[in-house]
Amino acid sequence: MAVEVEVRFEVSPGEFERIREDLSQRSHFGAYEIRRDQRKVQLDTYFDSLGQLAARHWSLRIREKADTLRVTFKRPHLSGGPTQREEIENPGDGSLVEVMNQVATILAAQNIGATVGTNIEYAVHSVGAAATLQAMGLDHQYMVETTRELWILGSNGVDIVELCLDESKYRGKEAPSTPEYRIELELLDQTRSADLAEMKRMVAVNYGAREVFQSKFERAIIHADMNGSVEKAELKLQFGNDDQYDSLLGELEHNEQFIDGYRFQRAANRTITDMYYDTKGRNLFLRGAYIRIRLEGGRRQLTFRRLKERGAPTTFMSKQEESSIRESDDIRAKWEDICSLLTKYQHVSEAPAPASFDDLHDTLERMGLRPSLEVQVSRKAWLVRRFSDSHSPHLTGEDRPIVKLKFDEITYRPPGRSRTAMRRECEVTGVEDEVDSPQRYQTDQYLAFLLLFSSKCSEFTGGEVRKLTSAKYFEGVVDLGLRKQPPWYKTRTSTVLDEPTGGTHRIPAQVPSGGISWEYFRFTGSLAMLIGGLLAMSMGGDDGLLAGGSSQIPAVLLQTLGFISLCAGWLALTRHAERGSSRRNRGIAVALSAIAAIAVTLPWTGRDFTANMTGYIGLIALAWSYLKTTRQD
Repeated sequence: MAVEVEVRFEVSPGEFERIREDLSQRSHFGAYEIRRDQRKVQLDTYFDSLGQLAARHWSLRIREKADTLRVTFKRPHLSGGPTQREEIENPGDGSLVEVMNQVATILAAQNIGATVGTNIEYAVHSVGAAATLQAMGLDHQYMVETTRELWILGSNGVDIVELCLDESKYRGKEAPSTPEYRIELELLDQTRSADLAEMKRMVAVNYGAREVFQSKFERAIIHADMNGSVEKAELKLQFGNDDQYDSLLGELEHNEQFIDGYRFQRAANRTITDMYYDTKGRNLFLRGAYIRIRLEGGRRQLTFRRLKERGAPTTFMSKQEESSIRESDDIRAKWEDICSLLTKYQHVSEAPAPASFDDLHDTLERMGLRPSLEVQVSRKAWLVRRFSDSHSPHLTGEDRPIVKLKFDEITYRPPGRSRTAMRRECEVTGVEDEVDSPQRYQTDQYLAFLLLFSSKCSEFTGGEVRKLTSAKYFEGVVDLGLRKQPPWYKTRTSTVLDEPTGGTHRIPAQVPSGGISWEYFRFTGSLAMLIGGLLAMSMGGDDGLLAGGSSQIPAVLLQTLGFISLCAGWLALTRHAERGSSRRNRGIAVALSAIAAIAVTLPWTGRDFTANMTGYIGLIALAWSYLKTTRQD
């Protein structure tokens, strides 16, 4: 039985390509010689029995590579850390039959699975290794396809470490999940552990890679649970500033038991592109609903959701009505559900099901829907379980996923425009198994975790944690000023109980970037228009208009335009009531209106060219700003 000593690092897709290029051009890695070895594509099928192998941090797999098949059994080395594991594999530890016999003996001693009699050789030769393992009660399968590129690091002609660049795809029920990228260092010479430590340091320094300790088997379980759990309820947490997000993320990255009694398992990083569709008047938004096409990892999904139940002060939960179609689904079979939900809203008509996702955009346009908002999401996620020391957690239900925890960096953009707004948020989503009916137990577990997690977050952020029930579409429309808030939106924000300031408060997105800020231009143009209107109204030919001043057509016309510009400017300044500066803007508008009302009645003479031009320029500026924002709408 061999002892495997390895170190693992996680890298992003962009960094993975850079590292591959860097290694390909090297002849030395620090003081060590480096040479390119081979490129392999391998398919691993992992087996388990009611989670008993995973609970012991064991793994059992069949690896198919080229024309070879290997059975590998791994478990932690008694005297080693997380980087050392005992390994039984053919060839090396015997033939396929001999290794299968060793594995069967170890499992039988732990009462794992079932026995297939003493003739393992007959079972292997008659039905194959995979069927034999299934006959032994190892019926939970997780498949991982890995493209591996190898380099050998050595010194003075002696091979010391095998460096692997792995791109792994965890196959789920629907399609391959988002790939994960890793660097693995495996010690070839067991006497050179100091060299492995030095190479580990160099990889961390040179490539900024993050060390991880989960095996591919453990990652496969997390992926399966992430993809197989249905999201039943969700709540968003928002913090006061980016430093607070970074502080919490840093703690979660290094502390798997961030909260006592729970285990936080890091899932794969995800990059998501959502295109939301709505009517011209954004009727879906006004009714707390949205429809979107999501693109992730080359896969598309159409989803309709409506906010069905907003968070109460005691629970902070939100429930949603939802219907989805994946690219792998039969679109025609599920299209009727989408249409029945959409036609509840005015200006949305029915249309025949599209032949494929490629025709989906045109079909939605025929229904009266058009692209309304583009959202880019960079996501870090965790799967949260109850912590268990049991070797049979599936039997007790203690390892059942309770929550998906998502930290999102979000960029909102009106379709076809350069203007953007950015936001960060944390989403806590309660989950249930997709084959189970709704479980009260799961809901209670979700609420219990939510209370503990929000309290823990409050410690890290000095109490600046706010809970809200909303969706990215609603946040983006409001942050970009594309539509006035509907009544339900203004009441969807709540605060945690221990927040020192108390009361509800909206956390604005970061200042929009990219292109001209038309909202700022609208404000300044409206302000100039108010001033021009004030001057035009108060500067009659002889006296103020209401004090019997000049009744000549130019004087009356200009003063009338001034009054109209005053009203229009006031409306423009107060259009977005949710903005943090709206109270100030509203105060300015009211003050100017009051001054104008008084000035109209006062005797005033000496209208001049400056007053005329100020009023006209104000009108042009406001018209231009409205034209730009209307096009973005």
